[in-house]
Amino acid sequence: MDKHKWIKRITIGLFILSLFLVVGYSFVSTNLITGGSSSILYNDTDFIVDYHGRSMNNCNKDARLDKTTNTITCVTSYMNDLGDDIYFGFAFINKSYKYDAEVTVIFSVINPDTNDDVTSHFSYDFENYDFDTSGYRVLARNTTEGFIYIYYDKEFEINTNLKYIITFDIKPSGITSEGTAQYLEGEIYKIGDEEFYVIDGSNKQLVLLSKYNLNVGRDKYADDPIGIQSSHADGWNHGDVTFTSEYNLYWSKSGANYGNSYPKYIYDENSNLYKYVEDYVSILNNTGANVKGKLLNYYQLSELGCSSTAQNCFAAPSWLYSVSYWPGIAFDDSSVYQVTKYGSYNDQDPLATSEGGVRPVIEITLP
Repeated sequence: MDKHKWIKRITIGLFILSLFLVVGYSFVSTNLITGGSSSILYNDTDFIVDYHGRSMNNCNKDARLDKTTNTITCVTSYMNDLGDDIYFGFAFINKSYKYDAEVTVIFSVINPDTNDDVTSHFSYDFENYDFDTSGYRVLARNTTEGFIYIYYDKEFEINTNLKYIITFDIKPSGITSEGTAQYLEGEIYKIGDEEFYVIDGSNKQLVLLSKYNLNVGRDKYADDPIGIQSSHADGWNHGDVTFTSEYNLYWSKSGANYGNSYPKYIYDENSNLYKYVEDYVSILNNTGANVKGKLLNYYQLSELGCSSTAQNCFAAPSWLYSVSYWPGIAFDDSSVYQVTKYGSYNDQDPLATSEGGVRPVIEITLP
């Protein structure tokens, strides 16, 4: 193994760098294939483990990564002399919030001409990285990387290219014990079939923004279901709602007292948007979720990159202004803030029509 130490130290850095440049895409540079299984279904909220494999030496060019089985196969004639080895790098990215992942290794060597198992003439081990032949626990929201080495150590007659197979078996390993994990801002989170962007995933009170406006209000898009998100409800041509029906519900002396310091979060049952958000919350909770609904506040928009001074959200991620909608914020004692699909962020008449849709903020407490 010493003859490869200098190569390994260089390739470790290159491998880890390339890993983070291609997260979400599995790759094989020469002739390896990868496989494994999970005892529970991969899904968007419980158990997701991405595998990345990259061969490092002495394999032919025809191998492919099999994401359904997590198996790497190397077909090579290189292993002819005792002490020869082949090696490759790997990484596991556990995207799960709830579960750690237990990764175990199944190793075999097959003569493809006769289908004989000749595994007993070879051995394997891992270089550092806390991995051993009994496996490794990949903590929730963590990544582990390493290198596997296969050695030819018991001589026999080799008259064909042998097939070296490494299979990673990936299973959930119980509720994570490493404290509160994090979702990243902008990640997609699903409740039933509805999709949301994570705007705060730093603790177990997950804060989400609907991907689209609700298909409610004026000019609902006729071909989409009513009351849930619709990609056609842009808040401009379809799905627009006036923020409130009367100024005095918010600002007259006889109405509710919202103070005189602005900007101020004022969204409540006096808004026309309130019933649509509450109805949507009921729809989500009927799927088994336990959520609460609100609208975006001034602090959240500022943290995400919107500027009331510049009157735009161009410093924010584009998904934040992909549709036109009302946050829940008063600009002054006669107008409210509005975000448009053109990136503007400024004041608007709360009785205006064709100006904004209903884009709920959903809060969900994770187990």
